Amino acid sequence: ALEIAAPGPAGAGLAASADEAAVASALGAGPRPGDLLERETRLLPDRFLAALFGLQRRGAVERLPGDLWRLTSR
Repeated sequence: ALEIAAPGPAGAGLAASADEAAVASALGAGPRPGDLLERETRLLPDRFLAALFGLQRRGAVERLPGDLWRLTSR
């Protein structure tokens, strides 16, 4: 199971939501376009975007040119 901890002492040891874990897991196979990533996670659009941008806020994913998303090396 993939766990992503929020940065900083307050978030130490907190696992990502199941939605965020689904996004991160799909990105484990390499960079993906946003539309493909959404289909692969099978999340509803609002939940997908909340998970994706939550991961981006914490620096776990980054957007590349061409609407590609990838996991960061942090």
